[in-house]
Amino acid sequence: MLLYWLGLATAAAGAPWVRAPGESYTKLGWSWFTADRFVAPGGAVLDDTRYDGHSAVLYAELGLVPHVHGLVTLPAVGSRNTQGEVVWINRGLGDAQVGLVLGDTLGAVPVSLTLRGRLPLYDNDRLRAFGAEGARFPALGDGPVDLDAVAATGTGLAWGRFRGWTSAELGWRHRTEWWLGDRGNPDRALADGLIWAAQVGWAPAPGGQERGWLVLGADGVTSTVDDRQTRRLAQLSAGLGLRLWRGLALELGAGQVVWAEAAAPGRSLQAGASWTR
Repeated sequence: MLLYWLGLATAAAGAPWVRAPGESYTKLGWSWFTADRFVAPGGAVLDDTRYDGHSAVLYAELGLVPHVHGLVTLPAVGSRNTQGEVVWINRGLGDAQVGLVLGDTLGAVPVSLTLRGRLPLYDNDRLRAFGAEGARFPALGDGPVDLDAVAATGTGLAWGRFRGWTSAELGWRHRTEWWLGDRGNPDRALADGLIWAAQVGWAPAPGGQERGWLVLGADGVTSTVDDRQTRRLAQLSAGLGLRLWRGLALELGAGQVVWAEAAAPGRSLQAGASWTR
């Protein structure tokens, strides 16, 4: 569930740079998010309940035609709520994402537009079979299909031997009322909102050969509507990539949610292996 909100961008897989036809980036990763309380879909808070969510994620980008690449995210989630000696566990597929990234340059500045949809691959309604106790199980996601449109821009940086980049993204998230992830069709309407991200990175190249990258970032989602049930948050993150062999890289990262409404402030760790071709 949390990977959808807490994606850590990397130098190898970040907008606005669009992959050429036939080029690809594939990552198999793991993420752990933990918080000292659990906030259920709809905003209900379980105090004195520790949440731990582990996710295995396959992410891929593939250049399709000039100035267009496709993307897909397939997550599997294992999560638990712990209160004292009692543990509630939920496992299953999470929120898949599919989309297209369209990019070009304005002068020398790269720009892109990402159109993507979030498709829940679970059904929260099955937890109702446990009666009142079902609310103590960690849901695998909010439940509705979401549609995003995100504009991005960025630039390379060079100061002497320093080589790096910076990028920024701003978009709109439409929360539909198609409850693909909750067949009980809950009586609530989630608010649309702004999604944003920014990062700065450094790609050290001792001896003229790039060995990897370091990146600092911030991202979040907000809304003009304070309905106490739509998740809103902001997080800070840091990551690094180590080139191992040709296009193979090891990626590590960490994040901290610094502000949250209808969501739990927590921290995350990520690790994965990526292949760029």
